[in-house]
Amino acid sequence: MSAVCAIHSDSRSGTLSSVAERYKGRTVRLCSGGPLMTVNQVVPTAYGPQLSCAWFDPPGSTKLVRAVFSTEAVQFASA
Repeated sequence: MSAVCAIHSDSRSGTLSSVAERYKGRTVRLCSGGPLMTVNQVVPTAYGPQLSCAWFDPPGSTKLVRAVFSTEAVQFASA
């Protein structure tokens, strides 16, 4: 994981379908760190497309957590 999160400027101005195509089903992590999350859905908002993500907390457990983040707050997880 890189120390600096890249800003996805194209995501903010992109159409909902183009952002969904880029993010839906992908594994991401917050730029500030945290667990690996899966992008389940791209949600339209007045502030632009937002990413609905899900992850297990703690990893390996059965407790599923969901939250919505801006595209600028996440980076793609390393393979």
